[in-house]
Amino acid sequence: MRPAAGSHGERTHEIGIRKAVGARRRTILMLFLMESVVLCLLGCLIGVILSYLVIYGMAGFLTSMDIVISVKPGAVLLAPPPMQRGEWVQRKTLIEESEKLRQRYRALAEKRGCFFADAGDWDVELLFDGVHFSPSGHAAFARGLSEALRDCERKTV
Repeated sequence: MRPAAGSHGERTHEIGIRKAVGARRRTILMLFLMESVVLCLLGCLIGVILSYLVIYGMAGFLTSMDIVISVKPGAVLLAPPPMQRGEWVQRKTLIEESEKLRQRYRALAEKRGCFFADAGDWDVELLFDGVHFSPSGHAAFARGLSEALRDCERKTV
């Protein structure tokens, strides 16, 4: 049962009293609607406040640790590895389009002047579906990304 319908079913006594004192059907409907809106807004506000508390709490925790992270301004454009024939990739056109995507990423990186890394060059093994990484594929991707970020840092220093 939906919460609103359940609320209506549990509040028949209240609805009856409102009708007895002259409330119209439309007025009662608007009361339920306004109550729902207020509860939604209150839930949203509480969620936003809690998320800010968590963010600031984590920021305080992370800054208290003795970790130095140096980030240089700039962007890294990372092309995903191309798809392979598998359970999810049956058509050759999908594989061809994923190859074209790599070329488009490279051209965009050159146009924007940002660092480009191509995960298609990292021998990332995919699973039977032709899309998702295998465990060894995840390791190869992590090694390739780590090396690409080191290369990027060397070029921006």
